[in-house]
Amino acid sequence: MIFEDDKIIFIHIPKCGGSSVTRAYRQCRLPKRTKKLAMKTWSPGLNVISKWKTNDNHWVEVTNMHATYDRYKPFYPNYQYITQIRYPMTRWESVYKHLCKLDLVHTEFSEWTERASEYLPKGQFWRLFDNLDIYLDRTHSNSSDIEILFLPQWTWIREEVKVFKLEEGTIWKWLNLPERIDNVSPKQDCIWSEKAENFVKEFWKKDFEYYEK
Repeated sequence: MIFEDDKIIFIHIPKCGGSSVTRAYRQCRLPKRTKKLAMKTWSPGLNVISKWKTNDNHWVEVTNMHATYDRYKPFYPNYQYITQIRYPMTRWESVYKHLCKLDLVHTEFSEWTERASEYLPKGQFWRLFDNLDIYLDRTHSNSSDIEILFLPQWTWIREEVKVFKLEEGTIWKWLNLPERIDNVSPKQDCIWSEKAENFVKEFWKKDFEYYEK
């Protein structure tokens, strides 16, 4: 998200609490009459692909909320860059719950994660979906790339990006915004098998190293 007035760009990494930050900024900082918000995209152009409700009366037209630092930087070289990251294990749980919410996954958590250990290293992310018809319908109706949920967090950022941790909640004070929680995942138990835990630790190894800095 591009915070024009403050010359700040918030890099929204999927499943890291970015929806809450974006909505809080939209409601507290932007004029209520503002109804359109341009964001850089993964795909060319700025064609609107969806509308995103910020409160009862206002909507933001969005393209893709999850552009990386490398996408933004050539066009906004003098902005300050910030982002929020999340402990990789809980982010993985959030990805699972999000896919369950979309009715794409019904498999129990550990079994699903163990399946991921077989197919994700091959790039075959679609094999993680139990309901492929829903995924195909979603692909035809919405050009967002659901596979970015599996990308490691470090791919969004570079050294000059100021990083906040979701678990610490420090981004709110820095932005001078009231803390809020949106886009909450369904309550589901995520019981980790040893194989599942080892896979995520290896698959997102660099994210663990980055988080512990």
